Amino acid sequence: MILLNAEDTKEGRPKRIPIHLDLIAILKEAMKANFQESDQVFLIKDSKGNRPPCEESLKDPWCRAMKKVGLTDPCPRFDDLRHTWRANARGSKVDWVIAEKITGRSVKKLTVNETYGDISD
Repeated sequence: MILLNAEDTKEGRPKRIPIHLDLIAILKEAMKANFQESDQVFLIKDSKGNRPPCEESLKDPWCRAMKKVGLTDPCPRFDDLRHTWRANARGSKVDWVIAEKITGRSVKKLTVNETYGDISD
């Protein structure tokens, strides 16, 4: 699980993100790199210095990648990856409460049991 604090999420709520076991070794290796005394795994190094990525810093590379693969009209948004995952989860019959917890959005009114019934990792 990747654990995010409330201040690190768009929704302002803590989040647990399940990851594939193969990703653990990759992330552990990435964490060994001591990049400018930062505890961040992903940093951008540019004319502004070394800094964590923000939404703006992802737009240009995303648009360049979409252009390179010929997806420019309309250009898919980065958030479309999240929507695609949600649609695939629905098609794979992932429980909607679990899917909503993973994506961080809740569009349905939860029952008392769903609201207070915590989902374990």
